[in-house]
Amino acid sequence: MPGAQFNLSSFAISAAVNHQGVAMGRSALVYNEIKSGRLVDVFGKRVVAPARYVMLSRQPNDRRVSIFSAWLKTECARFDVARKQLLQTPR
Repeated sequence: MPGAQFNLSSFAISAAVNHQGVAMGRSALVYNEIKSGRLVDVFGKRVVAPARYVMLSRQPNDRRVSIFSAWLKTECARFDVARKQLLQTPR
């Protein structure tokens, strides 16, 4: 395949930001660049990735773990709403 290839998404994103081509990336990783206008959602295509995160704890019943887990879930939900709004906005 001709052209640059990167084994780290941060390199591909950096190249795209520096006008060296087009990059595909997870929306969570390019969110700030799209929001700031440094990157543009050129094609408007989305592919849902089956990725997920799991929080593990040696002491799941610890109050501090519950507080942190609740905060983290709230932040993830807030980011998901902001990301969906950004990506649905016509550019």
